[in-house]
Amino acid sequence: LDEALAAYDAACREHPDAAVPRAGRAETLKTLGRLDEALAAYEALLRDHPHSFMAKAGRAEVLRADGRLGEALAAYDAALCDHPGSLAVKLGRVEVLRSMGRFGEALAACDAVLHDHPGDRSARLARAGLLKAEGRRADALAAHEAVLHDHPTCAAAKIGRAETLKSLGRRMEALRAYDAVLRDHPHNVVARNGCAEVLK
Repeated sequence: LDEALAAYDAACREHPDAAVPRAGRAETLKTLGRLDEALAAYEALLRDHPHSFMAKAGRAEVLRADGRLGEALAAYDAALCDHPGSLAVKLGRVEVLRSMGRFGEALAACDAVLHDHPGDRSARLARAGLLKAEGRRADALAAHEAVLHDHPTCAAAKIGRAETLKSLGRRMEALRAYDAVLRDHPHNVVARNGCAEVLK
């Protein structure tokens, strides 16, 4: 990442008006956890390129990562006004609503995403997680299993299924599900922790 940042810095020096290297630099700062710098970089980019989708979406992502959820939601809403077809922005907005505890709105937003993008795996996984968060564990389990039916190697769906089985009190099934994840992904820390929790 440090090398990537240096490369973006060089590109920005050589092409100071180009939006793409500036957006890449801001994204790299976000990935490095330097959120204040990333936000400043995106906001500077927006001043020079007020219609840049990369800048709008990136700024919203940084606000979400920084826990500034109200501002992040407003930023996602603004980005959607200008780019209503963006799947990434729609899913980011769903995650903000979820983080705010507004599960019903998040689920409705997720259903709207799936209406427009019915096969999107990320949206389907988000919906399964929201069902679980709402306490609709049987529906969540069915949703995770539907994703696994179409994407049998998806680690996130396997873990989601195992966690839902655990929350349903079906411990032996959950343990077998975690063991299956760990056979394919032996270093997955979420699965290792989940397995330990079930054993405890």
